[in-house]
Amino acid sequence: LMKESRMKKSLTAIAVIAAMSVPFAANAGVYGAANVAVVGSSADGAEMHIDTQKKRGNAIGAKGSMDTNIADFKATYKFEVGLNGDDGSYFERDTNVGMASKSLGSVTAGTISIGYKRTGKSIDPNFTTPFEGRGGLGMMSGQHGGTKDGGGRSTNTVEYVSPSISGAKVNAHYNLAEAAANNIGAGLTYSGGPAKAFVQYMGAAEDKTFTKFGGAFSMSGATVGVQYEMYADATTGG
Repeated sequence: LMKESRMKKSLTAIAVIAAMSVPFAANAGVYGAANVAVVGSSADGAEMHIDTQKKRGNAIGAKGSMDTNIADFKATYKFEVGLNGDDGSYFERDTNVGMASKSLGSVTAGTISIGYKRTGKSIDPNFTTPFEGRGGLGMMSGQHGGTKDGGGRSTNTVEYVSPSISGAKVNAHYNLAEAAANNIGAGLTYSGGPAKAFVQYMGAAEDKTFTKFGGAFSMSGATVGVQYEMYADATTGG
C-alpha cells in the first residue's frame, strides 16, 4: 500500500509539471532521464544485478522562457522532480524562476544547482553513475550533492550569473536561510575552444569553507578534466 501511494504522488507531480508547462508551450522543453547500470556481481561473477540508480539522475521536468516587455529580458522557469527507481517516490530537484538578459546576465531564485556543483559535474563524465567522483570514488566533496539549504542543489537561494565576456562568466549566490552552512558563494568560469577552467568558493556559517579550481581540455574526441578542492569540516561523498 505504501508503494502504491508513493507512485500516485509521482504521477501527480508529473501531471502538475505538464500543466505548468502549457502556458509556455512556445518556448518550453519537457525532458526526462533514467539511469540504469549493472553495478555488482556474486563472488564467482555468475550473477549480475541491475541498479536503478535510486536517486541518481532519474528526473522529469520542464524548462523554458517567455519574452517580456522589459528590454531584452526573458522570464525563465525550471520545474524538475527526481524519481526514486526503487519505489517510485519522488523528490525535489531544480525548481526555480528568474529573469535573463544577454547584456546583463541572469538572476534565478528557488532551488538551484549552484556553480560549485555545476563545475564539478562538467568535468566528471560519471557524475550520475555509481562511479561518480562525489560518491563512489570519493574524489569530490559532499558539497557536490544534497538538496538542502547550502547544499550543492541549494534551496531558498538567489543566484546571479553574468553575461559572457570573452568566454568568462562570474557567478554568485546567497542562501536565504541564515542558519545554513555555506550560504554564500562566488566563482569565475571560462570556456573557449577546447578548454574550460573555473575557480569556485563557498562559505559562511559553521566555519565551513570550500574552495576549488580546475578545468578540462578536449582534443580528438577525448577530454581530460582535473579539479582540486580545499575544504574544512567537510566530508566526501553525498
